[in-house]
Parts: sequence; C-alpha cells; structure tokens
Amino acid sequence: MPADSAASADSSISGTFVVIAHHPEDRYPGPCRPHASVHFQDLSRLWEAVAVSNRRGHSVLVVPVPELEPFVRGRWEHYEPGWVARDPSFTHAHVTALAPYLPQPTAADLDRVAAIADATEPFDYVLREVLAFPNGCLHVPPEPAEPFAALTHALWEAFPQCPPYQGEYDVAPHVTLDHSSATVTVATTRALLAGVLPAACRADRLELHWYEEGSCHVLADWKLGRLLR
Repeated sequence: MPADSAASADSSISGTFVVIAHHPEDRYPGPCRPHASVHFQDLSRLWEAVAVSNRRGHSVLVVPVPELEPFVRGRWEHYEPGWVARDPSFTHAHVTALAPYLPQPTAADLDRVAAIADATEPFDYVLREVLAFPNGCLHVPPEPAEPFAALTHALWEAFPQCPPYQGEYDVAPHVTLDHSSATVTVATTRALLAGVLPAACRADRLELHWYEEGSCHVLADWKLGRLLR
C-alpha cells in the first residue's frame, strides 16, 4: 500500500479549488498544522519545493470514499505506517481517477482538471462485493463503475501523457482494501466488512493527493458538477 510540500501562502482561495500547503516542519512527527490555501501565482513556489523535497513522491487524482476510510486507514497503519497521512483531509480510501498524474502540474493543468470536475455531475454508487484481482489485490468495485471510468477517460484525454497505471493495467474502478496472504483472503475481508458493506456512497468531489512516505496529503480539491447546479 501506499508525498511533502513547503511553501509560504496567504489565506485566500485560488480559483475553484484550494491548493493545500504545509510548513516544512509538518514532515516530522507532531500535531498537524492548519492548512493554508495558495494563489495560482504561488504554484511555482509550491512545485519548486515539491521538486526539491519530494523526489520519491507522486501525485494521484482520486475520488475519496469516506465510508471505507476506517478500514482502509487501519490497513495502512498495519502495513505501512509511514504512509499514513497526518493531513486530516486526506482520505486513504478512494477510487483512483488518474494515476500517476503530473509530478508538477501548472495552473493551466489544474484549470483543465477543474473544467472536467465542473462538467462531471455528482453520482451515487454502491460498494457491495469484495473481490480479488489476479495479482492478489483485494478490492471492492463500485456499482455502477461506468461513471468512474468515464471520469478517468476524460482526464486521460486531457492528459494523454498520463495513461492510467502507466498503461500496465486496464481501467477497472475499485477501492483497494488489502492484499491476499496466508491469513488474508476474500472471505476474511468480507467478514471484517460485514457491518459496512454494502455501502451506499456518493461521488461529489475530485482530489489531488500527494503520496510520499512521511508526508501524504491533499494538494487540491474540486467539487463535481459545480457549473451544473
């Protein structure tokens, strides 16, 4: 299972989304500091800081799934505690919209994401059945999956240099739960989620997450269908 930004920022909202910056001290253990939003013109400083301090990090566009957050976060804490976010807005449980995304998106790049989010109507879905991919990844697919796939294809069309999963896997929307082992199976995972699944959920936002050991956090988020209301 399984990124760090350091930038000075003022307290206003930039465009249709908020880019979240953390102080350098936030890379180290301790209470989370308050988030700060930054203007488009501050993006260059933000990404310069990311480039310097996060060479092993990467960005991902996701739809958060708070209904499964307690379970998924618990799995991260068990396997990879260094990847557990201290950012309280970060949702470990998610459906990937596009990964990997650009390492240093520009304001124009983020405008394109905002336009896609604005044109995507929020939608309801159900998480019902724990399944396993051939590689042992235990997951639960959303029903219906088509709206998630459509979002991925729209983002991919806007960013052809970012094929989903680097072109190694087909687009198959899902929430990752765990990985098969001698003691972790579809059956045991189903049992653990017996009181949670099926879960009625709603996709109403798109988020840009930064993943890096010691500093996973939300960089930006957009409400879906803002211009359709």
